[in-house]
Amino acid sequence: MWYVIAWRDETDSMMTLDIPGFEKWCEDNAAVLQSRIDFGLHHGCRITPELLIDTWNAKWPGTVAFRWNSHRGAIECDTLEFGVRVEILPERMAPHIELMDPEEDEYWWWHGVNKDGTPQFRIVLEVTQHDAVNDAVAHSKTLMKKWHDKVEDFDTQEWSDERKNLRRNYDDFRNWVISQTQHNPPDPEREPS
Repeated sequence: MWYVIAWRDETDSMMTLDIPGFEKWCEDNAAVLQSRIDFGLHHGCRITPELLIDTWNAKWPGTVAFRWNSHRGAIECDTLEFGVRVEILPERMAPHIELMDPEEDEYWWWHGVNKDGTPQFRIVLEVTQHDAVNDAVAHSKTLMKKWHDKVEDFDTQEWSDERKNLRRNYDDFRNWVISQTQHNPPDPEREPS
């Protein structure tokens, strides 16, 4: 007996949002920023986008909305990319599948452990059983075709939501800077139409 398992894979990724002229803006407004924002131990240091963003992020310990990438002249945040994977397993290696949320009808597949020893879970899209390995291989191609576009659509929606969140977080940051200094940091890049 063979199992064909289609599952949604998650890969760590990075999302960036260009902020043209932000470093120059920090230099041009350094005196105002230094006089009106409490930089703690960094008081008197050169004002950089990193320092300004780190000071803002420090208002919410344990949370980093975004970081400054000086090489790109952009803010960045961690995100995930999603793809569909199909795996063929013999019966002796059958995964333990557990219904995690009956209302959402989502199954998770326990896949093993991460490098740090924590359990690694996968969202299972579909599982089929086959008597012969040739049938399993043939059906794996069918499952890949079936789930590819659905997972691609999911990935696109997640990316769009993360992009909106990154823009919203930058707007919150700008509003904080304005409330402290009455000076407006530069606009982010525009989204393509």
